[in-house]
Amino acid sequence: MTTVYGVQISPFVRKVLLVLKAKGIPYTNPPVNPMDPPKGFDRVSPLGKIPAFEDDKLTLADSAVICEYLEQRYPQISLYPTDLVDRAKVKWLEKYADTEVIAVLGPIFFERVLKPSMLQQTPDEERVNSLITQSLPGILNYLDQQLRGKKTFLHGNVLTIADIATTTHFINLSYSKVDVDATKWPNLAAYLKQMTDLPLFKGFIESDQPLFAE
Repeated sequence: MTTVYGVQISPFVRKVLLVLKAKGIPYTNPPVNPMDPPKGFDRVSPLGKIPAFEDDKLTLADSAVICEYLEQRYPQISLYPTDLVDRAKVKWLEKYADTEVIAVLGPIFFERVLKPSMLQQTPDEERVNSLITQSLPGILNYLDQQLRGKKTFLHGNVLTIADIATTTHFINLSYSKVDVDATKWPNLAAYLKQMTDLPLFKGFIESDQPLFAE
């Protein structure tokens, strides 16, 4: 059985689970907290990070590597273009989400969601406001520009890993009570609405709610 260790509220864990769900691959998801990992967790995650992945062939501990492995092992439902140029563009957008987007959206989520719920600490709203006013607009500008003239997806006419990698971070931004202003970033706002209305994403958003209740 394919196993993904971590909690799905993590955008990187959710990214891997979304890929598994999109490909119709059964999996289990033991809820591992990286701040208090179980004994022996370093066997599957040498750096102690989530997600960690295990199946009948190997163990992995990086979402991009895991997703590309799943693409190659289960190519029947593809999330990466076969064309060389298109594949490179999609992988760049995934990389942008995994590095630049998380660098801004991640701290906002940490302050507004994880700090009060997991650490019982008061959010640093000064830090949040600084990120929202100084750092976030650059991210939104770039993605809005990438979506200019496109109907639904970030690249091409079908869902790709770029859409999954990007949307998972914006799901957490919505949990942080930050909206993408449709008057300033109309392409991105419309795109995110379309993505989160898809059954794939909608199902995960609904299943996230009990985690907040806990």
